[in-house]
Amino acid sequence: KLLYQTNDFEKIYNKDLLVVTKNYEKFLDTLKLAAPEEKADYYFGRKSLISKVCPRYISSSLEKAWLFYLSKDYSDAEEIFRDILSKSENYSAVVGLSKIYEDSDSLKEAINLLQTNIKTFSGTSTEFELKFRLADLYIKNSELTKAEALYDSISEVRPSRRLKILADSRIALINEETIQEYVSGSDFDKYLLLKKLNSKFYNYATIPLMIDLSALLEEDYHLFLDNFKDNFAVVDEISSYAVYKISVYMISNFDYANARKYAGLALRYKGNPNLTELYDEQFKKADWFVKNANRVFNKTNFGQN
Repeated sequence: KLLYQTNDFEKIYNKDLLVVTKNYEKFLDTLKLAAPEEKADYYFGRKSLISKVCPRYISSSLEKAWLFYLSKDYSDAEEIFRDILSKSENYSAVVGLSKIYEDSDSLKEAINLLQTNIKTFSGTSTEFELKFRLADLYIKNSELTKAEALYDSISEVRPSRRLKILADSRIALINEETIQEYVSGSDFDKYLLLKKLNSKFYNYATIPLMIDLSALLEEDYHLFLDNFKDNFAVVDEISSYAVYKISVYMISNFDYANARKYAGLALRYKGNPNLTELYDEQFKKADWFVKNANRVFNKTNFGQN
């Protein structure tokens, strides 16, 4: 609290900030982690609290602005978002303002806003989120070449697995010439386009997205499985992760034997120790359900209240 009030690190802690920073960097050097700079930026790149302008005021204002936006009161929402940006470099306000422009059929204004602000968030997680949103706006504005370049850059640096999957999925849809229908379509439209894409050959990056959409649309579980009658080839991180996600979805649908089978299939990929541990835990969980689910259900009394 005292540091927040004064911003005088040396006075409050009786230590030199540069020395503390150097010692922490030395500690980080002792950690045996293999990750690109972009991934570190994505997970740890944030503007420090003490460099922000009145964070409680900004937070309260953002909440009001988004409520106005959700109720389609774009005028009041825009006024608040602009006020926030006049006081602070705020990702949420940039996105909110861009969505107002987009919803008001002012795609060029939305694009210009993001282009102007991306450099402001360089070295933070929001840089990649803004680039991804900008690429989607390029798609809607029929600037496919610019969009593909941004998706490619995100896929190459892979700041997070989620963004890698989203970028690769959109690149595949660009190749199929269905990206504009996908970006502008409803959840149902998106699901149909991904089903069509996977009917030719499996695009593993799209499978986690299909799972989410199938659950959101409350599709029958067995109809979902009908999309994947051919064998899966686990050859890299993305394909193994897709199979793992199917295993998780199988457990949520009480299909324990197949969940164990698919978790075992995901374990064939050994290139990422963290994922191997995750897949192993999934296999053990599915195996436990295979061996114990009936006993647990038989002993459970589902009485009526």
